[in-house]
Amino acid sequence: MTSDKTKTQFTGEDYFPPDMTPGELELLVAFDIWIHEKYPNPERKGCPGRDRLEAVVRAKTRVEDEYTLKHMSLCAACLDEMRAIRRELAKALPAK
Repeated sequence: MTSDKTKTQFTGEDYFPPDMTPGELELLVAFDIWIHEKYPNPERKGCPGRDRLEAVVRAKTRVEDEYTLKHMSLCAACLDEMRAIRRELAKALPAK
């Protein structure tokens, strides 16, 4: 499924909930590979911007921003930026 030029963007720093069901991680990795092959969007065409991506990351309830959600599902660049935002926010939290 991967090409020589496309590798998964997941790293050891990515957050995965402890309640993942069997096969869920593999599904997320497959989606990551697919979106980077089909929708890389290096020019960032139509991207909603960091503030809207951060709002999605910070949301505690259902996100109503349909444009941003739809765009993120077809934009590897936004998905990568959203992951970076999540890592930044996680690092900013006080240690438990």
